[in-house]
Amino acid sequence: MTAPAPARPLTGLLRHLGGERRAIVATTVLVVVSQVCLGAISVLLAAVVGRAVVLRDAPPGWFWALLAGLVILRALLTWGEMDASHALAFRVLARLRMALFDRYAVALPTRRRENVGRAASTAMADTERLEFFYAHTVAQLVAAAVNALLGLVLLTVVEPVLALVTLAALALVLATVPLGRRRLEALGLEGVEATGALSDRVVDVLGGLREVLGYGIHEPVRRQVRETGAEAARAAGRLETTHRLLAGAREAAVTLAGVGVLVSVLGRELAAEHVAALV
Repeated sequence: MTAPAPARPLTGLLRHLGGERRAIVATTVLVVVSQVCLGAISVLLAAVVGRAVVLRDAPPGWFWALLAGLVILRALLTWGEMDASHALAFRVLARLRMALFDRYAVALPTRRRENVGRAASTAMADTERLEFFYAHTVAQLVAAAVNALLGLVLLTVVEPVLALVTLAALALVLATVPLGRRRLEALGLEGVEATGALSDRVVDVLGGLREVLGYGIHEPVRRQVRETGAEAARAAGRLETTHRLLAGAREAAVTLAGVGVLVSVLGRELAAEHVAALV
């Protein structure tokens, strides 16, 4: 049984991580601990603000020492995670570049008829974009899934209602993935085509620069390059706008989760006060 078409590129990208299992595990552990540390810092800061507002009291001295230690630990973990993840990404990209040039040198000039500048620029640009995937996506997604699962288990034990609110928020965040997938794919293809057309134009102009200057057609050529570049910029702008809209939807889901937590806590407190009043 063949895999679905959208899964094939992802499977191909993950296949290049086969020899980097230790680096992936190390990076994932660093990200998990770093995220837990960040959560602890947020909780402690919320506790100190609540203590100051409700009890009108300052926290003890050991609290500030603990908070400072967590901040320093978070900084060290962030540095370690960035160092490990980028080292992993650069090693994978080095292998991809070598494989790209090997295939390019053998196949493209002899077997395919297409603009060499466009093929080279598109391939190299796509390869460079993979740095974000290998450095900031794989281990981070695994760590986020681990922390989300641990958080849901902990909330289920401590506060089942809050676990339901959190689960609903996670569902809303994950729903943004299929929501914008088709449009992002279409806009991404449009952006690649626009960038390729700009590369074609620039390569052709540079290759025929003597003729352009000799026949005095530099102004029309400049206008064509400017129009092609503007179209590429508009395509990139549409893609960026869609990314921002989806990011806004995710932020809205997180905000709704926070509101849901507050409503749940306040509702429980009001119910407890009502029961106490009746008793």
